[in-house]
Amino acid sequence: MNRKIEKIVKTYFYFNSSERKSIIGLITLIILCIAIPQLYFKLFPLKKVDIQITELIEQETNSFNANQTSETNEETSSSIINSTNKFDPNTASDEDLASLGFSSKNIRTIRNYIAKGGKFKIAEDLKKLYGIDKNIIESIIPLVEIRNENKPYQNSSLKFDSLNKNKSKKVFEVLEINEADSESLVKLYRIGPSLASKIINYRSKLGGFLYLNQLTEIWGFDEDILYDLHGKIKVDASKAERLNLNNVYLGTLKQHPYYKFKLSQAIINYRLQHGNFKSMSDLKNIRIVNDSIFKLISMYGYVD
Repeated sequence: MNRKIEKIVKTYFYFNSSERKSIIGLITLIILCIAIPQLYFKLFPLKKVDIQITELIEQETNSFNANQTSETNEETSSSIINSTNKFDPNTASDEDLASLGFSSKNIRTIRNYIAKGGKFKIAEDLKKLYGIDKNIIESIIPLVEIRNENKPYQNSSLKFDSLNKNKSKKVFEVLEINEADSESLVKLYRIGPSLASKIINYRSKLGGFLYLNQLTEIWGFDEDILYDLHGKIKVDASKAERLNLNNVYLGTLKQHPYYKFKLSQAIINYRLQHGNFKSMSDLKNIRIVNDSIFKLISMYGYVD
């Protein structure tokens, strides 16, 4: 019986030297995994944190009071707007605008708009102002009352001078961008000295503007600025210069924003290899000139 058991043990539980070493290593690893955490917690016991119920209640109370204060401020602000009399944004003082909820930055925006010739004709014109919270605008529109300044001043002791009716009104002249100088550009709404300088610099590189949307290619000239200047600026495309691609130099061509260096070099190399361009469509023979690039560069190029 003992021999049978011994035979079974040797048959199923025999391990060679390599296997015995692996088993010993595995057992050692298991013992370490069990012992290390226990040793760690004995060396570095967890600290107890005493939290009093009263402290939690106090924190909740403070949070509730803060929310109540915020709601009270909102109600007070709303009541100021609701109780304010009618006002005209063209003549309202800074104090009046501040009481309606406008920030100091908003007030400066309104003042700059009026200083540069802007005028609010209807209440919805306030929505055109840049950077003002639309919620504030919507809440005060019912309070806006644009006063008609064209009515003559009436006085019982003075008669209205009828000659004033015949005085010629100042006609606003639309500014042509291709000939405008820096001084004229700065007078436009939302155009400062820095942006005016960028416009003139980009115009010089292009050789002149062909259409107004090209202004949005200038960094800092957003589409909303172009919207605000609608009817105040125009472009005379005939004043823009075009480049003769059969005799233009590489140094000149690469300075143009639409051609740049790689395309300019390809055009000059093609001209040197194949001779002068016979028509603008020959540009399509250049590998990097796809339809969109051809449409863009053909506006400022011609062959002669």
